[in-house]
Amino acid sequence: MLQEYSYIYSIPYCILLGILVYLYWREQNHDLTAGRKAFFFLLIFIGLRGFVASDYINYYTFFQELPTVFDLQFESLYDDGVEFGFVLYSSLIKTILPNYHCWVFINTLVDLSVCFWVFRKFSLSIVLSFIVFFAIQGLTLEFNLYRNVKAIDCFLLSLPYLKERKILPYLALNLLGTLFHLTSFLYLPMYFVLTKRIPNIIIWGAFIAVNLMMFLKISITGKAVDLLLPLMGIESMATKLSEYYGNSSDAYGLSIGYIERTFAFILFTVMRKKLVMQQAYNRIFYNCFFLYYIIFHLFIDVEVFADRIPILFVFSYWVLYPNALALIHKKSKKQLLLSFLLLLCLMKTLSYSSYVMNIYDNLLWGIRSFEERTQIFYRYM
Repeated sequence: MLQEYSYIYSIPYCILLGILVYLYWREQNHDLTAGRKAFFFLLIFIGLRGFVASDYINYYTFFQELPTVFDLQFESLYDDGVEFGFVLYSSLIKTILPNYHCWVFINTLVDLSVCFWVFRKFSLSIVLSFIVFFAIQGLTLEFNLYRNVKAIDCFLLSLPYLKERKILPYLALNLLGTLFHLTSFLYLPMYFVLTKRIPNIIIWGAFIAVNLMMFLKISITGKAVDLLLPLMGIESMATKLSEYYGNSSDAYGLSIGYIERTFAFILFTVMRKKLVMQQAYNRIFYNCFFLYYIIFHLFIDVEVFADRIPILFVFSYWVLYPNALALIHKKSKKQLLLSFLLLLCLMKTLSYSSYVMNIYDNLLWGIRSFEERTQIFYRYM
């Protein structure tokens, strides 16, 4: 009999986390191949997974019913809940490789390749960045948010153009991102924000404000929905937005997650000047993290908003933690922060993977069928 939560389900995830930690040790001992090995292990683990998590139940049906590119008919940019770019991209893959698991593997290969490029270019530890990716929202993106992550990929690829102030290629890449997920529109005005130095009074003022709002249970979400609904020209999206607000949640609040986010906010803010001196791109990553923290706590009373909007900026974690660690030269302090970070990653991994929906299996040794996993889905969701 399956239990809803069990640490037994976490064993495969913890084994991979252990492999990544070993590869980080190898990287610190000048193994130049450690980053590529981390990429490979993650590709096998994520790309060859079975029907893990929850959104496969929609995406498997979507892929099975999707016509090949020669039979594709699409009347609008957003139809039946899926954007045009994602449909065309998936249809092209299905035309060549008409297999759901091949499609999942290619999705993973694209995402991890973008991550590897970002980590190699902007992080001082490719492997540690992959560890933080694995533990902090990376699996959520890969297992459930197939469309959102492609929009994030487009933004990450646009970072050099953002830094070099080349607006046309920046806008082109992020408009492409909107064809995979409409939330990518939020990246467009970021061209005018993310390279700027945010004054300390705004940073700490916003920090105090969102925390007061959270503890005093002051919500702006209802007003935001009331403002957005009349502006939504797509009826299905407007209805969905209204339903999301109707499903408010108390799942977020004073918790270990809050303590972790707030610790990271204070750490990165205190080290902000040093981070920017380390490399100019860290200003962009810090500003993204600032937006992540503020937006998360503004929408904390509606779980789906807190999950889906701030996650557009969660990649900042993956780069800032390794870069902040590299700035600490005193051995005892460095070991303390590294120990905290690895413990945090372990706790995050256990919390995510111990849920019955995330029971892991892999094509290399056999997976449960779609029908078997669907039975688990309807029993526990």
